[in-house]
Amino acid sequence: LLSHLFLEGKGSLVRGFDRGASDDLLFLPPPRGELHLKYVLAAAGRVKDLQFDLGVRRSWEQKHFPEGVDFVPPPSAYTLLTAGFSMNYLLGAHPLGIHLRIDNLLDTPYREYLNRLRYYADEAGRNVELRLSYEF
Repeated sequence: LLSHLFLEGKGSLVRGFDRGASDDLLFLPPPRGELHLKYVLAAAGRVKDLQFDLGVRRSWEQKHFPEGVDFVPPPSAYTLLTAGFSMNYLLGAHPLGIHLRIDNLLDTPYREYLNRLRYYADEAGRNVELRLSYEF
């Protein structure tokens, strides 16, 4: 069971400082991180590369920015959940790829600090993507 489980993580932290003005730089991304748990199954008959994915993406509030320069304070931190499924199904000698991905699984309202539309509107809600591919 554990040989089929994979844990993948990544994160970023960017800091910048204006030495001349002795202040933080404007519009740098807030700290963020992602963690994905993937379950990959071995081939079974016509089904190849069967994979399930659950993920969480966290973006913290930007605490380092120059005061009085932006119109509004940075948006609050948010956490988004994702889920995915993918597989290749053999149709004769050619694989049909089936991929399903759901971003913002819980339809969480949030605003991204680097999006200039954050002054007026939330980011897009839940996004469901179904992708089919056929190699010939």
